[in-house]
Amino acid sequence: MATSEALSAEWASKTERFFKNIKDSADVLSKEEELIQQQEGYDNMSQYYDKGTPELLGYRGHILTAEFCNKFYGNGDKNIKILDIGAGTGLVAEELRDKYGFQNIYGMDINEKLLMKAQAKNCYKGLYLGDGSNLDRLNLIFDNSFDLIVSGGTFFVSKSHPGADYFPQMCRMVKPGGRIIIVTAKAYSEEPWVEWDRIKDLERVGRIKIHPVEHVEQYKSGYDGVVLVYDVLV
Repeated sequence: MATSEALSAEWASKTERFFKNIKDSADVLSKEEELIQQQEGYDNMSQYYDKGTPELLGYRGHILTAEFCNKFYGNGDKNIKILDIGAGTGLVAEELRDKYGFQNIYGMDINEKLLMKAQAKNCYKGLYLGDGSNLDRLNLIFDNSFDLIVSGGTFFVSKSHPGADYFPQMCRMVKPGGRIIIVTAKAYSEEPWVEWDRIKDLERVGRIKIHPVEHVEQYKSGYDGVVLVYDVLV
């Protein structure tokens, strides 16, 4: 019988291949086809996600996301209403709650298996099961519902992951004066599928203010990261 260490190592190897295959197939698969492959991959990752992602892959996106949230809001109201997009198993929410004392956190993901693990931790006030192929489902969330949207390790990973197309909806869901904080790999932010002009257009029409990009080391083993901060103006 395989040891837990051997199974964990196998999981890490398969996970690394999963992310590489998604990147390599960007010019071959449609966004819809890639989304199916993506979700099958996350289903397979779910068993060891909590242990494997930080320990075996050296992932620190959840830690960095919570740190920057605390940087902006640590001296204020810890009951601000936060939406965590790409919540997964709740790694970001655990950091926000246990390390920094934030309590009013909601989560969203499109993978039901990961969300079931997040639900068991009781670190979210509520969870939304999204639909990666239909952003209109986000209309179920009222305008001005949140003070802050955070996302660690989710945006720009591939063309079927959240990207610039989420920004109009996020601006609608965040109250004027609120923020969006995204932490992702620097390499992901440089991929050709990232539509930066769509985000800059929102600044040009006065919807958001874009902060200078902050660079962070060791987002994940072998990857540095970027922290993207946006003030929602209207």
